[in-house]
Amino acid sequence: MSEAPMETQFCVLRVAGGGKGSDGEFAVLAPLVCHEGECRSTIEGGGAFDDFVLVVTTNNACFEPPRGANLLMCLHPPRDTSLYETLNLSASVLSRLTRGRCLPRLAKERVAFLPSPPPAPPPLDDPYALLREWGWCSWDAYGLDVMPQHVRDVLRYCCQGGGVVGPPGWVVLDDGWQEHGWQDREDFSRKAPQSGFDGNERFAPLAQSIARLREGQHDVKVLVWHTIQGYWGGVREALAKRQGYGLRTGVLPVFPPAFWEYGRDTAEFFNQQYQIVVPKDIERYYSDFYGFLQQQGVWGVKLDSQGLLEHLTEGCLAASGPKYTLTYKTAAAKAAALHFSSSAPSTQATSKHANRLQPCGRILHCMSNSSACLYASGGDALTRTSDDHAFPHVEERAEDVAIFIWTNATVSLWVGTLCRVDWDMFRLADWCGKIHALARVVSGGPIYLSDEATLFDKSRYAKGGGPLALLRKCLVPRNCGTSSSSPHTGREGGCVVPCIDVGLPSVDCVFVDPLVTPQGYKVVNVCMGGWIVVVFGLCDSEGELYPQAIYPSDVLPRPSPALWAFPKDRNNKGLPPPSLLCFDEETRHAAPLIEATPWEVSLFFMHARLYAIVPIHPLHYYPSPCHQQPPQLLGHVSIVGLDGVFNSPGTLLAPPEPVRLTVRGRQLTMTGVMCCPGGDGDLLVWSDSPTILVVRWRKEAQGGAGLSKVRLSWSMAEAAGQRDKVLREVVTLTGGARDERGNVEIFSTHIHDT
Repeated sequence: MSEAPMETQFCVLRVAGGGKGSDGEFAVLAPLVCHEGECRSTIEGGGAFDDFVLVVTTNNACFEPPRGANLLMCLHPPRDTSLYETLNLSASVLSRLTRGRCLPRLAKERVAFLPSPPPAPPPLDDPYALLREWGWCSWDAYGLDVMPQHVRDVLRYCCQGGGVVGPPGWVVLDDGWQEHGWQDREDFSRKAPQSGFDGNERFAPLAQSIARLREGQHDVKVLVWHTIQGYWGGVREALAKRQGYGLRTGVLPVFPPAFWEYGRDTAEFFNQQYQIVVPKDIERYYSDFYGFLQQQGVWGVKLDSQGLLEHLTEGCLAASGPKYTLTYKTAAAKAAALHFSSSAPSTQATSKHANRLQPCGRILHCMSNSSACLYASGGDALTRTSDDHAFPHVEERAEDVAIFIWTNATVSLWVGTLCRVDWDMFRLADWCGKIHALARVVSGGPIYLSDEATLFDKSRYAKGGGPLALLRKCLVPRNCGTSSSSPHTGREGGCVVPCIDVGLPSVDCVFVDPLVTPQGYKVVNVCMGGWIVVVFGLCDSEGELYPQAIYPSDVLPRPSPALWAFPKDRNNKGLPPPSLLCFDEETRHAAPLIEATPWEVSLFFMHARLYAIVPIHPLHYYPSPCHQQPPQLLGHVSIVGLDGVFNSPGTLLAPPEPVRLTVRGRQLTMTGVMCCPGGDGDLLVWSDSPTILVVRWRKEAQGGAGLSKVRLSWSMAEAAGQRDKVLREVVTLTGGARDERGNVEIFSTHIHDT
């Protein structure tokens, strides 16, 4: 702690132990924000004499830190508490200490990612709608030169002839659409302020531009970008006068020393004069602005530059930095709930916490990774955890990609306890398209691209080829020969294979710098059918391979619904299943995963490998009709999920569960496993038994029950350096392989007397 850098806002410590998974003892230090006392605190190293120093500031010389304010949270749970339980517990404590101004993510999500077999419809106003479908953003593709035709071309190519992947469910008009009164590009460097609510000369009238975007694709959601102060320079005096807003003019930011030491270029970029709406009028400003946008057909907004606001309060007598941020964020959330949400959720308190809001997914929060923003996040559903990592017509460097992945995974340890994280847009056609795609898959956040429109022209590629093949592996397989909608979203095509949690580094990677340590960097997330682990090569080893290993303890501390079918102990914690299966998405090898003999991985710099981890279920049969004899083990089976996607376990709509089948006339009972895949295609099933059957029940014309059997094809292969035997079972799922609810039942026919 004596070496902690300035402006440290959150710190995770391993105070004892050093084993895998939950082994070890963890603690959390979190400097707090006191909105009533209008101050915030941070940590920095104290040098040779002190472990650390707590720095308290108001960001405004007109205010002094109050006495008796909550300034630091220290959380040290019992030794058997895993790191992930410690982090979730810290979110609950932070919510109490901030009087409900930030809420734990798990409390906000509640049932949003629980099993939902079809035909359950999507919620009327789903706060996590941006996670369900893939999207597109204009910034990295076109920057400030974006035009309505660019967006129309993206949608047209995706819909043309059915498209390769289906149309995006949402698009973001990023910087370049607003009315700000530019005369030339120099105005951008001087932070031009917002001059009106409508679009600029290319997009005005905004209603007409959005209506033309939706021609032929009426359900696409359109979001528009703006900064929390209006535009980069704030709000023009003419607009404020016309609308009757009070305005602070000539405002200069005051940055702490850490900004100048660690990010001088960024500090210099923002070190300009601003024109800021006063706090007493900001609620009316957002209501007017969002009300206008809603009338033009806008679905939501991307709210940028939030962390800057607290540094624009010096000399303001109305509020300090933290209070200013809280006022602005609360006003934006209320306006979004009032004007954008179709179900119009109440913005009033749901309990004694006066600032508690319902989850709101109509705002994509950006540049808000400061304690003043996060501890005023209320019902925020999505928050971006990255800095800008790519710019229009600029190729990303390998070292920047490595920093980007490490930064997002690490920051998610903090932000991911309060909001669902967003790892930002990416360009599919770049050299780093695959590693970015795998990063978004394991992040648990939205997947949205920023390629130019011509990328989506399928006539440029051979069937199924090109960069779009990467995007297709992020989406639920769909039967292009039918018009059935996806059970995940209720719309046809474009459905993202979901994770139900936030992607976080494994315990043995949390305290490692992967940029200088020649070993793979593991990021883990939870799915309906198990877990996925992506191993990234982030250390430039100058062409040398470096190792990593995957253990059961990398995933078991993070509970998955896939374990619901297994016995519980008296502490209501899932006992480890008999064994886990590891499936390599790239080589298509699979084998049981054992702690003593982990799955070994070797990879190069800027490479990434994805592995699916799923539980192994035993299959039994009872030889006597009354179950007087103990059941006999027939073998084991694991359901990996649908083939052809990165996140196979995420394609299941409900966790696999045991079922029983009684064969009439034989008085024979067998146990099997039932699953409900969320799309069409091939189901990957592993077994150590030579014969496996997929069974479905159907009603005959006379009303009787019949049994339809489909024999699985199976093959044996050698997994070099891993196991002696690898069995991979594949069954093609058609309409006849499911029951009326879409379930698939799997049994064994390896019975000696049949």
